[in-house]
Amino acid sequence: MSERRWVRWVGRLAIALVGLVVLLVVAGLVYQAAASAGDRKRYPPLGTLVDIGERALHLHCVGEGSPTVVFEAGAGGGVLDWTLVQDEVGEFTRACAYDRAGIGWSDAASRPLSKAEVSTNLHDLLDNGDVDGPLVLVGHSLGGFYVRSFAESWPDRVAGMVLVESSHENQARRMPPEVMEAQLGMMRVLTMCRMLAPFGLMRLAKFADGFTEGLPFTEERREAVIAVMNRTGYCAGLANELEAAMADSAETDPPTPLGDLPLIVLSAGIQDTLPPAEFSGSGVTPDIMRATNAVWNQMQAELAGLSTRGVHEIATESEHYIQFDQPDLVVDAVRRVVMQARDEASSPPNSNPTLH
Repeated sequence: MSERRWVRWVGRLAIALVGLVVLLVVAGLVYQAAASAGDRKRYPPLGTLVDIGERALHLHCVGEGSPTVVFEAGAGGGVLDWTLVQDEVGEFTRACAYDRAGIGWSDAASRPLSKAEVSTNLHDLLDNGDVDGPLVLVGHSLGGFYVRSFAESWPDRVAGMVLVESSHENQARRMPPEVMEAQLGMMRVLTMCRMLAPFGLMRLAKFADGFTEGLPFTEERREAVIAVMNRTGYCAGLANELEAAMADSAETDPPTPLGDLPLIVLSAGIQDTLPPAEFSGSGVTPDIMRATNAVWNQMQAELAGLSTRGVHEIATESEHYIQFDQPDLVVDAVRRVVMQARDEASSPPNSNPTLH
C-alpha cells in the first residue's frame, strides 16, 4: 500500500471512529433523557414543589398537630430517607420532610451550599410552604449540621430537636487523617459520576441499585429511590453537599450550645471495625477504624451535652441509618420530644418540665 493510500485509509478510519463516538454520545444523551422522563412519570413527587426564589424545593407533609416535625436527611438523602418514620410520626402530629437542592425532586444549585445557606433555604421553604412553628427538628448525619444551623439563626421557632447519628462541626479535624483522605477519594469517584451521568452510563452500570440493596422498603419505594438517584444531576448534587460538608466539619469552634432545648441524640450501636469497601486501598486499617469509632462516640456524647436537657441513647441494633434499622426508636424519640414541647407550651412561665 502506497503512503498516500495509507494516509487516506487512516484518515477515513479516524473519521469513522469520531463518528462512532459522536453517535454513542448522542445515543447516551437520548437514552438518559428518555429514561429520566419515564422515571418522572412513574414516580412523581410525593408532595409539592415550593418556589423559594432561586429554586423550587420538594416538600412533603403528612398529619396534623403542633409542633410540626421537620426531617432533615443526611448527605444525598431527602424525603425518601424517612419512609419508615414520617407516616408514623404523622399519626400524632404534623410531619414534614423535604429534598435539598439537587436531591430528590428539588431543583439543583449551581454550587456547593454552606450549612447557613441550606438552613436559609429551609427557612424560606417553610415560610412559602405554609409550615408554621413551633418546630421539632430531626437531623440525620449531615442533616445535623443543618438543623443546628437553623436553630442558631431562628431559635424562637425551634421547640425541640432529635439528632440521629449526627455529624459534628469539628469531625474533620478530629478524625484520623487516613479516614479524611479516603473521603476525598470518594469525592473523586463522584466527579467521575457527574461526568458520566448525562450519558446514561451510571444508569446502565446500576450505580443506584447497589446503594439501595437491603433497604427495608417495599419494592415500589425502592424503585422510587433508584429513580431519583438516576437523575442526571444527582451525582452533582451529592458532590456539592460533600464538598460543602468538608468546610462545615472543619470548624475550630465547638457546636453552638442549645440552652435547655429538649434534645435526644441517637447513635449507632453497631460500628464497623473493618474498613468499608469504598475505602479499599486507602490505608485505613481496623485499628484506624476503631480509633474513628471512638472519636465518633465521643462527639455524639458532646452533641447531647449541647443542651442542659440533652439525652444520649444508643441504638444497639443499628448502624449509621438508624431510621432504616430501628425506625421505631426514631419515632419514639420524636414522640417524646414532641410531648415535651407540648408540655412546655401549656406550662406556666418559669416552669421547667423534664424530658420524658
